[in-house]
Amino acid sequence: MNGEEKWWQSRAIWGAIIALGAFVLTWFGVSVTAEEQTTLVDLILAVATPLGALVAFILTLVGRIKATKKIVK
Repeated sequence: MNGEEKWWQSRAIWGAIIALGAFVLTWFGVSVTAEEQTTLVDLILAVATPLGALVAFILTLVGRIKATKKIVK
């Protein structure tokens, strides 16, 4: 895909989201270490890629089921 990636596959995006979440949690007295943040990014990326593929598959099936034109040779 020419070195491109979807937004949910970006380590930088997830790192920023988690860093923001960790910052907000400090207001509630919850401390999240840098190591825990890295672990969360790894976990999210491990889940996001197959989840994105599953969502794409489901949307494709629903689209085909709801389609009004038949597929021909």
